[in-house]
Amino acid sequence: MRILFSIGFLFLFMFSSVAHEEYTDLRHPRTGLLCCNEKDCAPLDDSRVKEVTGGYMIDGKHFVPHKEVIPSWDGDYHACFWPKPDDLRCFVAPQGGF
Repeated sequence: MRILFSIGFLFLFMFSSVAHEEYTDLRHPRTGLLCCNEKDCAPLDDSRVKEVTGGYMIDGKHFVPHKEVIPSWDGDYHACFWPKPDDLRCFVAPQGGF
């Protein structure tokens, strides 16, 4: 039983660290600048994202054109808000029908 618990904990640790590494290496597709870090980047709930003509609308106020979307590594939406909590710096989306 201890072995199963240890293996489960190891997998949990491995997969949680992957997300943080993805954020620290994230670069804006147009500018090439680093987006931010794990303190400024986080997964986004699908309800906050709407695909619209030419791109995505985040929270009903941030438009991101398709050419500035970073492909998602896990099939989920993510966003980096920096330097202020309402300044969208980078957006990550699952690859799909655009």
